[in-house]
Amino acid sequence: MRNFGNIQFKSYENVEKLVSKINFNHPLFSGVFENKITNFQYPSTKASFAVSSSNPAALFYDDQSAFLSAMITPVSAVYLFSAPINTENSNFQQSPLIVPVFYKMAQFNQNNGVNALTIGNSNPFIVDASLSKDGILEVKNSNENFIPIQQIMNAKVKMTFNDLPLEAGNFEIYNQKQWVENISFNYNRSESNLNSLDNNFLSEYNTADSIESVFHSIQTDRMDNQLWKWFVIFALLFLLCEMAIIKFLK
Repeated sequence: MRNFGNIQFKSYENVEKLVSKINFNHPLFSGVFENKITNFQYPSTKASFAVSSSNPAALFYDDQSAFLSAMITPVSAVYLFSAPINTENSNFQQSPLIVPVFYKMAQFNQNNGVNALTIGNSNPFIVDASLSKDGILEVKNSNENFIPIQQIMNAKVKMTFNDLPLEAGNFEIYNQKQWVENISFNYNRSESNLNSLDNNFLSEYNTADSIESVFHSIQTDRMDNQLWKWFVIFALLFLLCEMAIIKFLK
């Protein structure tokens, strides 16, 4: 957590606490409440961490310790709960507070000016830029630079990245040497799927103990197929012979 702010976890306390105070001046609750309320259905937790932080808390316990803290940076924010909010430890999920809290978290991070795309996604990205007829936008950082597919639309440019860039990271969009906008690229998270392989997927495959057994099995299957065909051929020949004998010999 030191990468985000001056905050430190301390001991884990198995003590039930009540969340009883809202910091109405916190940016997280800006425009949520028309006035300061006191008769509210506050949540509680069965166990929590003691947290030391210089960041202002958005929600407090009844002992004035922090339940929800926010570390706000110029481009985003990191929110920290001092206790698990699962149903085994807390009734926060049933509290009316959960809706404005998570809604405002998402709303704040949507308006932070940072655009993050997924590599391999062909959805177009529109940039506010005025280009000449032969002008192009370039995307680059310290390790990589490329020119995506782009289409000029009045005062905007539609760009399509497809499989670019080669590596995830933070990039800048330039119109010649003039900075236009920041953009970030992430890897597709489906590659991080750690679910184990379904054994039923391999149920129709045969297992061989050695290379010799593989060739023996192939040869046996081939001989079986050939013998089956010969038996059918001979059966048809005998049938034709029997019909000829019946017809021409008395």
